Amino acid sequence: SSIWGASAPSIPWTTNHKGQGPAWANSLFEDNAEFGLGMMLGGRAIREQLALCASEALHLPLSGELHQALHQWLELKDRGEGTRERGEKLSMLLAAEKGDDALLNRLYQNRDYFAKRSQWIFGGDGWAYDIG
Repeated sequence: SSIWGASAPSIPWTTNHKGQGPAWANSLFEDNAEFGLGMMLGGRAIREQLALCASEALHLPLSGELHQALHQWLELKDRGEGTRERGEKLSMLLAAEKGDDALLNRLYQNRDYFAKRSQWIFGGDGWAYDIG
């Protein structure tokens, strides 16, 4: 059962120095395809809201570097290559400039979604019988 892969203390999931590591979620029902799709759609919705905020933020008085980083993120947000580097740079610039601005703070609070994620959904032989 995949339930044994949960986040119990006995499971050897590990993180890097940034606190990043494997993420795991599971539905206890026989709907893990739909569950995974919902997780992907939720992440996509958050990123779409971030894109709207980033577009709006381009009209604020920003440093040239932050303006360029926001513009670049908007252009390349769906490209996997270089996504982490762009996200880290944007996060660093936002941390330095956000101040009390609500829009910039909203972007910064959701900085984990700057990087394009890879969504994996694993299924067993039941999928082959149910879907086919």
